[in-house]
Amino acid sequence: MARNTKAMKRGFNWDEVNSQLNIMVDGTAPMKLGLATIASDGRAVRYVVSQATPGLSDGYGVFETDYTVTGTMSGELNVRSTWISIGTDAVLSGYVHIYTDGIWDGTGTLTSANMSWGKFTCMLSSNPQAMNLWELNFSGANSEIDAIFAVNDETLALGYKAGSPAESAIGTIPFSEIAGGDHAGQRFIYLYAAEA
Repeated sequence: MARNTKAMKRGFNWDEVNSQLNIMVDGTAPMKLGLATIASDGRAVRYVVSQATPGLSDGYGVFETDYTVTGTMSGELNVRSTWISIGTDAVLSGYVHIYTDGIWDGTGTLTSANMSWGKFTCMLSSNPQAMNLWELNFSGANSEIDAIFAVNDETLALGYKAGSPAESAIGTIPFSEIAGGDHAGQRFIYLYAAEA
């Protein structure tokens, strides 16, 4: 199956070998759609693009979702949802991740770069009942976490410094509260002006 071929520079075709639909742009397949059941090392969807001189405006990305609300919500409002559903006969071993993201450096120039793993922007004209960066919803004793972060190197990943505070705390930040909007069970982290 193929459409708008012209040597498949633009259009789509079916890859029989990999059982996937290729969306073609200028002879390459930046978007590939697989079957509902895929091979052990298969991908359901893959985006492949290249950008020589990125110049995006603040708040926008190469892959963008723009969702507008125009009425009164009657349930939850969630822009994205990603789940791993574990079947009865599934046997899991090793790492299991909902997301695996990263930055790879092919010896580029980074001396003026300000790099972060994520950016969250909030611009509200009124004060909501509650505002949190994340809401964690864990259920059942088997879901209890062992640590907030699992790291390959605590110095590299967390900036860990051994020692005890040499000065008194200068303040606190709210670390957690019970979800629901009434700020119940708030817990705080003490802040220090110098490292240990």
